[in-house]
Amino acid sequence: MLAGIALLTGLEIHREWPLHELRTLALHRVSLRQALDRLLDQRNFVLRSRRGSPAELWIYAGDAGNGAAAAPAPSSADCAAGAAIAATALDECPGSADADPTLADDPARRLEAVEELADLAAGDAETLARLAEIAISDPARAVREEAIYGLSQLGDLSLPFLEQALADPDAKVRSAAVEAVVDVGGEASAWALGDLLDSADRPLREQAVYALAEIGGEVAFVLLERALVDPQPEVRDVAAELLGELLVDTPER
Repeated sequence: MLAGIALLTGLEIHREWPLHELRTLALHRVSLRQALDRLLDQRNFVLRSRRGSPAELWIYAGDAGNGAAAAPAPSSADCAAGAAIAATALDECPGSADADPTLADDPARRLEAVEELADLAAGDAETLARLAEIAISDPARAVREEAIYGLSQLGDLSLPFLEQALADPDAKVRSAAVEAVVDVGGEASAWALGDLLDSADRPLREQAVYALAEIGGEVAFVLLERALVDPQPEVRDVAAELLGELLVDTPER
């Protein structure tokens, strides 16, 4: 059935793994919304959904005809038999104690799930919000860092969430968040880093200075001038050196 979906829709199957004996389909270089748009256009497959927490989306082989009633939620037997394929990596089957892999007890499993979630987040607000929640609240540092990296690939939409990650209690996660903000780039990113210049954490202030210089632009220049009065001479020296380099690169100033 997976091969048929790929053949008819042109979707690229990125990964496939057993999840409580439910075959879970992940897609590469396409958002969940785009994937469902393609699937809905195919008459050989029938999409059924049920609202709830989490929402359930099921793909069946065959033609149900027009006006067919919505299929009920699959039973445990359906899941075990693989009669349906979940359209997201976060659906759960009846009786599954830990169907959402981002909530698994094993940090390695959560890390893998976050990598898959990041592939689906572009253009999907609900998935973006879930990724942001993980970046801020997952108990494992490595999982938060991976979620932060995923957010950095989503552009300006991720900035409000990355700003929250800049206040993470772990210094390595804060550092990862700074790098992610730099990856997003632009004036909004520079302003987001500006607040770090008032941090009590000297290494974080110094990293913010380097990050602002990497982003560049008028806003970054103004913020770097603020760092010239930092209480620590190391930070002042770095700011002065980087400002000098920016002036060389933009002599019109």
